[in-house]
Amino acid sequence: MRLFLPLLLATLSLTPEVFGQDQGAQWGEWSALGPFAHPEGGTGIETAHPVEKEFRKMKPGRTWKELEKTYRGKNNIKVSWLSVPESKQMDAGVLNCSELLPAVNNSPLMGELAAAYFYRTIHCEEETEIRIHCGADDAIRIWLNGEILLTQGGDNAMVPSAYAAKLHLKKGVNHLALKVVNTGGPWSCRLGPFQRISQDKINQAIDQGVQFLLDHQLIDGSWANSQGAERNGQTALSVYTLIKSGIPKNHAAILNALSFLEEVGTSRTYSAGCHLMALEALKDEDYLPWMDEILGDLISWQRNPGTWAYPTGTPDLSTTQFAALGLRAAKNAGLEISDKVWLDLLRGVLDFQKKKQKISSHPNSGKKYSRPLSIAGYTYHPDPLSTARGSMTVAGISTLKICIDALGGRLPNNLKKEARRQIDLGMNWLNAYWTVSRNVGTSAHLHYFLYGLERVGAFFQTEFIGDHEWYWEGARFLVESQVPNGNWPTPSTRYESATCFALLFLKRASSIAVTDPNGHKTRAVSTSPAEANTFQIRVTAGLPCNLWVYAVQKDSVDSSHFAEVEYFGKTKDQDWAPLFTVGATEHPIATDRLAGRHAFDQPGQWQVKAVAHYGDQKILESGIATIDVVEIRPEGTSTYPKDASKNRLPNGKPRVTASSGNAKNAADNRAYTHWLTSQNDLAPEITFEFTVPISADKILLTHARTRVFNQKTRKACASWIRVFVNEENPFDFEMAPHFQEKSTIALSEVTSIKKLRIQILEVLHGELGKSTVGFTEVELQGPRKRRRQTR
Repeated sequence: MRLFLPLLLATLSLTPEVFGQDQGAQWGEWSALGPFAHPEGGTGIETAHPVEKEFRKMKPGRTWKELEKTYRGKNNIKVSWLSVPESKQMDAGVLNCSELLPAVNNSPLMGELAAAYFYRTIHCEEETEIRIHCGADDAIRIWLNGEILLTQGGDNAMVPSAYAAKLHLKKGVNHLALKVVNTGGPWSCRLGPFQRISQDKINQAIDQGVQFLLDHQLIDGSWANSQGAERNGQTALSVYTLIKSGIPKNHAAILNALSFLEEVGTSRTYSAGCHLMALEALKDEDYLPWMDEILGDLISWQRNPGTWAYPTGTPDLSTTQFAALGLRAAKNAGLEISDKVWLDLLRGVLDFQKKKQKISSHPNSGKKYSRPLSIAGYTYHPDPLSTARGSMTVAGISTLKICIDALGGRLPNNLKKEARRQIDLGMNWLNAYWTVSRNVGTSAHLHYFLYGLERVGAFFQTEFIGDHEWYWEGARFLVESQVPNGNWPTPSTRYESATCFALLFLKRASSIAVTDPNGHKTRAVSTSPAEANTFQIRVTAGLPCNLWVYAVQKDSVDSSHFAEVEYFGKTKDQDWAPLFTVGATEHPIATDRLAGRHAFDQPGQWQVKAVAHYGDQKILESGIATIDVVEIRPEGTSTYPKDASKNRLPNGKPRVTASSGNAKNAADNRAYTHWLTSQNDLAPEITFEFTVPISADKILLTHARTRVFNQKTRKACASWIRVFVNEENPFDFEMAPHFQEKSTIALSEVTSIKKLRIQILEVLHGELGKSTVGFTEVELQGPRKRRRQTR
C-alpha cells in the first residue's frame, strides 16, 4: 500500500458529517463500578483488577451474567455495579466518577490514584459498524465483546473527542466496557458518535487564536516565547501564522514584526526556517535579497551527512525539518538551491528512522491484523536506543517528501526507492500508534506534532492516514481543547508557539498555493560603480529597501576583512545621514554580505553609499548607488522596533537598584521583561549608576505591561515621575497615558550621564502602595558617535 499517493479522495463527498447515532442499535443503560486502588495512576492503565477477568465472558449474542458480583475496592470497601439513570442514549454526557461512585462522593480522596469501570449493552438488528469519539480524565481502556478495542494511558485532561475508534457490532447483544483511571483531580469520561466539527466552530477557533497572537505582541513588534534563546524565531513563526490566517501583509502587527526582524540578523536554524517561511508567505519580490541572505546562512550551517543543528551542538531531526521547510520556502520564492543540498538532506534524514519491525496486532488495542504490519518511526537523534516519536515521524516523512519534490527526475532511483520505502513504513507507524491527543513517544510538543501531521496530509495530498480522517479528528480535538482566551494550553507554557501550530493545522496552511503562476515582478535594483580601490554595494527598492556588499575591488581585501560597514543615505537636498551599521559575524567568510534593511521615510530618488572599517583603523568607501523609493512605511506605524538598536543605556554597564522588584529587567534592552514594584511599595523608584558615562539627549520610558492581553482589566501605570540626572536639578514629567505609548524626555542638551534616578510620584488606574507599577525599559538615546576616519 503506497500511502504517499493521494488516497480515498473519491469517498469524501459521500462521508456524512455525523456517523450514525444508532444505525439500528439500541443502547443499554450504563452501570458503574469502583473505586479500586490504582497506585500507578493514569500511566499504569494496564494494571488489571479482578473484574477484568470477567470481561472474557462477554460474548456477542449472549447475556453477560456478572453484574450481580461484588468486589473489594479501595480501602477494602465492598463495591458492586450501580446503574446510571437516564443513560440509554449513545452519548449520555460526561460520566463523572466522583459523583456516580458513592464512596468518592462521600470522600474525595478515594478518587485519588483510583480506577473505575463502566458497562453497557448494545443491541443490533443487523451486523453494523459505528464510529465513536471518546475522552477521559486521566486514562481510558475500552473493551468490545471482551476484546480490547483502545488503550490510552497518561495524565490527560478530558477532551470528549480525544480518541476515535470503530465499534464492529454483531447482530444481537454486544458488550461495551470502559476502564477509567485517575491520578488526581477531576475524574470523568465521555463516549459519543464520531462527528465532524462544524466549519463555523473551526472559523471561530481560528479568529480567537489570531486575536490571542495579536493581543500578545510586544511594543517592539516581537513575541516573547523563547526569545532569549531564539530572538527571531517566535516572531517569524507568528508572522507566518498570521499571514496564513488571513491577516493582510500591511497590517501594523506584520509591519512592526518585520521591523523587529530587520534589526538583528537571524542566527539560529529554527529561526531561519521560520523567517524564510514568513517572508515567502508575503509574496513580495522585494524580500528576495533578504531571503537570499538567510538562505546562504542556512545552507552554510548544513552538517555532514546533510542535517542541521542549532546550528551549534548535535544535529537533530527537529531542527533539520525546519531547515527543510525554510529551503522549501526559498525554492518556492524562486531562489536557487543546489541539488547537493537536497541530496545530502535526504540521505541525512534516512538515518533517523528506527529499524523496521513487524507487528501482528494493534499496539493500542491488541486487535489482530490479517497479516503482520511493517512499521518504523523516526527519532530525534539517529541513535538506536532513542524512542520513536509522533512529531519526529511526521518530520521525517514530510522532509523526505520535500526532497523528492525538489529534486524531481534528478533524484537517483535507488534513493527514491529507499525514501518511498521509509515513507510507507513511517505512515504505517502513524496508523498503528494513531492519536491526535498526544505526541506518542514523549509527553511534550503535542501541537508541534499536529502541525507536522498537517504537513504530511498536505504534502501527500491525502485526507486519510490509514483509515483516519486526520484533519477532522485533529480539528475537533483542537476546537474542543482551546481555552477561552484563544490559546492552546501546553505543559511547557509555550502558549504562543502552541497557538501558532494549532492555527496552522486548522487553516491547513501547507496546502495553500505557494507559487506565483504569473512569475515574479521586476525589481528596482541599483549597484554602485566598480571603481578602483573601493567596493560595490547593491540596493533593491521596497518596503524596506535591502542593502548589501556586492563586490570588493581593492586587491588583497575581501568582505571577510571588514569589521563593520556603515550605510548612509541622502536625497538631493539633504546631507548624508547614517542609515544603519552592520558588524561582522563571529566567523566571517569571503562571501559575507554585511546586509541590512532600511525603510526610507519619504518617496523620491535616494543616494546610498557605505563605509567599511577594517584592519587598524583603515577604511574603504563605496561608490554611490541611486534608487527610486516609491513605497514608504504608512504614517503612524510604530518605530519602536528600532529603539533597541539605538539604546545606549546597556553600554554604560549600569548597576541598577530599586525600592522593590527586579530592577535589572528595566535595563536589559528586552521588551519581554519588565521591572515591577511590590504592591505595597509607597515610594517606588529606580536608580542607574553607570560604570561608563553615557552621552544622551533623550530618555525613553516604556510602561511595564505593553501587551493587549495584560490590559483586559486595566493595570496601574506611572502617570507622574520625578527625574534626577546626575542628582542635579530634578524635574517632574507627565507620562504618556496609553500602555503602548512610550514617553520621551528631551534633555536641553547632550548630557554625560553618570547616574539616573526616577521616582514614581503618581499612578493611573491604581494607587501607590496598593498597586504594582514600573517600566518595561528605560532607554537613553543620543547623537550617533562617529568613528574617526583616517586614510
